[in-house]
Amino acid sequence: NKGARGSTYYCTAHGGGTRCAADGCNKGAVGATDYCIVHGGGKRCGVDGCNKVAVGSTVFCRPHAQDAGLLPRSFHGVSQEEMEFLDDVEAAFGPLDDRVRFDGT
Repeated sequence: NKGARGSTYYCTAHGGGTRCAADGCNKGAVGATDYCIVHGGGKRCGVDGCNKVAVGSTVFCRPHAQDAGLLPRSFHGVSQEEMEFLDDVEAAFGPLDDRVRFDGT
């Protein structure tokens, strides 16, 4: 149920859209950048010295958005520590698949 990207008939997972410009990377470029999240693409946290990915419509990463009261400290029973771990996983490997569920199913 994912939409096609760019001038292709495919979603990003199946080769549609713009690819990351980093050598050897075949992930989708994010936002108005030429790079995937792992290689610096996408929107970044607006706090000086923080290079994490900004979440949602905020200009903050998850921990800074929580500090600002823009996001809850837990989500569907997932603790802040677990959420920070997932942020680290996303920073290292890109966005989690839509099929990943927090309730273990």
